[in-house]
Amino acid sequence: MQPRSASPLLSPLSSLSISNLTKLHSFTTSEIVTVFVGHKRKRFFLHRELICQRSPFMEKCLKKDAFDEGYKNELYLPEDDPKAFSIVVDWIYRNKLPARTEPAFDLCDLSASYCMADKFAMEELQNSIMDVVRASFSRREGEGFKAPNFSALVLTHQFGPPKSPLKRFYVEHLVHHMMKQPKWYHELKRNEPNRSDLEEIYKIPDLVSYVFKKVWQFQGEPWKDPATWDKCCYHVHATTVCPAKVAAASLARNKDALGQSVRLGSGLPGLGQPQRSWPPTAMGVWNPGVGW
Repeated sequence: MQPRSASPLLSPLSSLSISNLTKLHSFTTSEIVTVFVGHKRKRFFLHRELICQRSPFMEKCLKKDAFDEGYKNELYLPEDDPKAFSIVVDWIYRNKLPARTEPAFDLCDLSASYCMADKFAMEELQNSIMDVVRASFSRREGEGFKAPNFSALVLTHQFGPPKSPLKRFYVEHLVHHMMKQPKWYHELKRNEPNRSDLEEIYKIPDLVSYVFKKVWQFQGEPWKDPATWDKCCYHVHATTVCPAKVAAASLARNKDALGQSVRLGSGLPGLGQPQRSWPPTAMGVWNPGVGW
């Protein structure tokens, strides 16, 4: 019998939606791939067709005419974290990520999964994780700003791509919090866990340099809380469509059509023409999620 923790198919069927059950049914004839994750080689048993469909990286690794892994239906990921890979697997099969209300919710695990999704070329998963991370820093009316997660920032810097949108969010959130809540940092000497985590950042010169650059940018043109900014500004869209840009283009077309109708109706050129809305960057305003 396969270990319960190794296979997503052993979870109760009642937790699966009808659409996901249909997807699972379509893969019942698919070959099973054994994925060994971490130094202890924790095993995951996954449907070959499904993981290849979701991840171009895995599809390439499992090509039978290119690599031994493809013939053996085995894949080895010794440098990756089994806990983070479990999050990836759960998303592949259920399109679900840990909710911040769950006891097991951990930003470091999610950040590791984000780095893994980048390696696996899974943009949709990256963007979904980004949304969950940002939501975890959102606040209700009257609440103070949420404190940064220094450990998640360090992990993302060390294991993610150099220009990771997730790292950019963590740094911009850190800088915003430093500028808005300076007293919190003065009191760190009485908060040993947070102080130790922050000091880990000091040991990484290029990360410190990046933080200082963002501090300089904030002093010139402050930005609001990155957790409340436009949903898509930290997304990756190299191969996927950006919903925000599609919606903005549609809105612009509607405004142009409305303006043209007003001009035609009035008989006076330019009458009723909607005022041009310049993007903030064109006015010299610094926005979170923009630039390095």
